[in-house]
Amino acid sequence: MKYIAFVTKGIEAICAKELSLIEGLTVISIQSKQSKYVRFEYTDNPLNLSQLKTIDDVALLLGDFSLQDIMDLKIELNVVQQDFIPFISKFRSISNNFSVTLSNYKSNINKEELKLSLQKYFSNRLNLSYSELDHSNLDFRINIEEDTAFISLKLFPESLYKRSYNHTTTLGSIRSTIASAIILEILNKLNKKPNCLSLVDNFCGSGTFLCEASLMGFNVFGGDIKPSSVTLTKKNLVKAGLKNVEIKLQNAEQTKWQNNYFDIAVSNFPWNKQISESNLSKLYDKSIKEYARILKKDSSFGFIGMKPDLIKKYIKIYFPNYEVEEFKIGYLGQNPTILICYL
Repeated sequence: MKYIAFVTKGIEAICAKELSLIEGLTVISIQSKQSKYVRFEYTDNPLNLSQLKTIDDVALLLGDFSLQDIMDLKIELNVVQQDFIPFISKFRSISNNFSVTLSNYKSNINKEELKLSLQKYFSNRLNLSYSELDHSNLDFRINIEEDTAFISLKLFPESLYKRSYNHTTTLGSIRSTIASAIILEILNKLNKKPNCLSLVDNFCGSGTFLCEASLMGFNVFGGDIKPSSVTLTKKNLVKAGLKNVEIKLQNAEQTKWQNNYFDIAVSNFPWNKQISESNLSKLYDKSIKEYARILKKDSSFGFIGMKPDLIKKYIKIYFPNYEVEEFKIGYLGQNPTILICYL
């Protein structure tokens, strides 16, 4: 069967790597990588795809069309991938309801008018009842870019980026799948198993990095200068199934951790535009210097921030022999850069 993975812009290569390497997903062929999507073929149990960590959502690919074909409703889904509804019903319960999710980029269409036409089309052709608010049953996704489009059917009731712990979408926060992508890329550089590695985040915020790392099997540690962040991180780690994790109230520029203690460091540096360039430079300088003190000599680490050149300046000072891999991403209208650093 043909599938499409919806991913954060900029980490498509990492997501494709996870699809190729994750245990139990060996019968996979990557067809293509494009901005925000990875197309692949998979012949095994679709439920295995629910374990993916770097992918926001996955859908059964029903077909590629021109924008004009979509507008004229010349879709003919029944000849693209036959029996897709019985296929979905083999691994999860479904009802007679359906929904439509339509997104368009650089196309001048009347979105509401087209969505209404598609609702009528799916309802008449497939004998289904439309449900506007509930996208958990059969959600047809129509993605339009300029004059081309594809149609897919959401595979699972919940999107894959959703976790048991809290998600925040404020300026400067990151999604679970981005955190997982950073951690998995670091892990790939170390070529070791997570359960024998310690990971630290001195800017833990709401604990996204630590929650994702704990779900992978890492021994996690964290700290933050804000009491509210320390409290929230502890709560989220409990929701993720982890108790008694050492989360300290401390300044990232001068922590209480031991010298040369950790295998991996990750940090989502502050994105707040109110922080001046000089203060941000000092923050990067002092905190990266502190990471150099507490990390083992053969460690790897990953940072994400809005000033990659400034971050790289201090990485070069305190980790002079390290290689730096960059991924500029698009998220919540922002364009931060991921920096993966390794020997």
